[in-house]
Amino acid sequence: MSQLGNYVGYHILIEHSSHEIIICRLFSEIGAHDKGENHDSVGIALAMNGNASIPCPQCEEAFARSCEMVFAFVGNILPIEPHRLNDTTDCPGKYISNNWGERTYAKHYLSFVKKLLLWISKTLNF
Repeated sequence: MSQLGNYVGYHILIEHSSHEIIICRLFSEIGAHDKGENHDSVGIALAMNGNASIPCPQCEEAFARSCEMVFAFVGNILPIEPHRLNDTTDCPGKYISNNWGERTYAKHYLSFVKKLLLWISKTLNF
């Protein structure tokens, strides 16, 4: 159970049908969403089946806003990784690419210059 009284391992849950952003855990609280990586990550879950469809535009916007809230809290832009990275799951599903989160955040929140700098740093492995 989280310090907020929720039985949710993720810090943020985005409801697919209403696009509501629900804070389930404090950002400073250790999550229970990704075994072995909970101590240094913040979990954001989309309540949908990524093996059946892609997130709708409203869910994309809610995800990007959720990332912005987390980044504002920590004071930095963090890597955005799917659950399946280094795990034995296909979560978030076959219709959601490994870079969907980064692309979605960049699409909604980053200026052209920031996008260019982020691309350069990833390309050159900075």
